[in-house]
Amino acid sequence: MTEIELDADRLVARIRGVDKVLALKSELTVPLTHINGAEVSPPDVRQRWRNPLRMHIPGTDLPFVVMAGSFLFRDGQHAFWDVHNPDRTIVVRLAHEPFDCLVLEVADPEATVAGINGAIGLRPSSESPGDD
Repeated sequence: MTEIELDADRLVARIRGVDKVLALKSELTVPLTHINGAEVSPPDVRQRWRNPLRMHIPGTDLPFVVMAGSFLFRDGQHAFWDVHNPDRTIVVRLAHEPFDCLVLEVADPEATVAGINGAIGLRPSSESPGDD
């Protein structure tokens, strides 16, 4: 599991427990200006979770148990994953970073996504500009 910390100008993802060893990383730091947005467990997470057509470079892939580390998919997406349960994941879309996205299992996906999107100035999708 991953813990997310937000400060004035960056997101810090701290990998916890044995996942540090499986992912070969203990922490990722991303400037908020490099985040395009975050979402809760989009359908492509479960699809990639089941898809054996990926390379881990480096990372750990035990099908349907854990994906932790750096993965390159056939479509060219390079992503960092730390996931045991794809239903508790968030995807953080990135720009100008080595990874296209971070796919992370967190304790409270909805609150984490709201915090990230709020920190980068995105309005919740249920609001429209005229709702004020």
